[in-house]
Amino acid sequence: MPWRIGLDYLWYGDERAYAVCSKIISWLISATQNNVNNIVSGYKLDGTPLVSYSNAAFVGPFGVGSMVSKEFQDYLNQLYNKLKNYSNGGPWGYYQDCLKLLTMLVMTGNFINFTKETPISTIPTCQIIEPFEDEVLSSTTTVKVFASAQSGIKKVELFYNNTLIYETLISSKEYMLNYSWDVSNFFNTTGTLKAVVYSVEDSSYPYIINTAIKPQQDLPQDGTGKVKILPNIVYKNNIYDILFSYTATADLNLAELCISFADCFETLPDSSQVQIGAGYGSPVVLSYQIKENNLVVKLLKISKGERVDLVLKNMTIKDTLGSFQFTVKVKNNGGVFKEIQENPVIKVYYSSEKNLDYKNNKKVITINNDYVNDVISFDSDEVSIYDFKGRKILDLKKTNIWDAKDINSKFLPSGVYFYKTKTGNKGIIYIVK
Repeated sequence: MPWRIGLDYLWYGDERAYAVCSKIISWLISATQNNVNNIVSGYKLDGTPLVSYSNAAFVGPFGVGSMVSKEFQDYLNQLYNKLKNYSNGGPWGYYQDCLKLLTMLVMTGNFINFTKETPISTIPTCQIIEPFEDEVLSSTTTVKVFASAQSGIKKVELFYNNTLIYETLISSKEYMLNYSWDVSNFFNTTGTLKAVVYSVEDSSYPYIINTAIKPQQDLPQDGTGKVKILPNIVYKNNIYDILFSYTATADLNLAELCISFADCFETLPDSSQVQIGAGYGSPVVLSYQIKENNLVVKLLKISKGERVDLVLKNMTIKDTLGSFQFTVKVKNNGGVFKEIQENPVIKVYYSSEKNLDYKNNKKVITINNDYVNDVISFDSDEVSIYDFKGRKILDLKKTNIWDAKDINSKFLPSGVYFYKTKTGNKGIIYIVK
């Protein structure tokens, strides 16, 4: 009690706290005959000792209570000397050890005064955004560092293995550093890239990542993985969400996927039209962006068999017929881009109004590879196709477009065929070669 009430007087000058502490300490001096060695750990309300031993949990608070008046200075000095000589309380002495520390901070004037506003020196912070932890570097690399300091930034430095490679003076509370670093002087080394930010108060904060630097000719080529594009059959002048599905055929870390767009879109997409789909497994996408005619995706990791889905929203197909190939390149950590074995293709067709009209139950496919009426559409993505004798030829699933091919991807002979969709629509198909 004397500890808390004593602080009340020391902080606020409350006369009630002064009166209480003065009464307690005056009684204590009398009860102990002005000898702090006679203090015990507990008293009854009438002042009778409860025990015969003493510990810091009682001596310390009495010391704070003695600080309310110069009258108690000699006794306060005795209390402090006794308190500082107490040994550690051991595994069960955490309570008395805590009170010993807190009351000694008060008695020495080192306890924080929460009633006064004092300027607090804040430590600045920074983070290396690029390159990434354990990334292999091979050419001029963009180093991105975000720094901030509540009191203001004075300087940012970059080090590689403790060699200063760049520094800049700044006058701002927040700063994004973009530095083009030519790594050629450090080929065939491994080490640490360190960013250090300094505040105007000369406080500093470092951020460190591990990296390795290799010459371009020593880097492995990759080109692993498979890409599927859906829909891969579209109609000119129509708008679609285009899905690129990349499946890894090897474990990749800090990999990059680059998709070069085919010339089939009315306009190139911007970053707002790109979405990351659910995919499969637990691939970690770090970033994606549109660079000129390419979609570049950075992956922290993707394991063999895992899939990442990339969707281009609301893409308008050009008024041009034909097959359009997308070039897909892949590189692993610090490697060199290489094309995958099979690049995905989109085929752009024109179909007559009758073929596109779901209510029209007579459709015509002309198989002559001119992309005009080479495919037909249905009102459902589940369709059964039958020959003129009523025998089922195939079931279409997850697509509402058919190109007159059987389950072996071979063109069916010219003739009359029938269809039935999941929604119950039925009709006739004429295949003409």
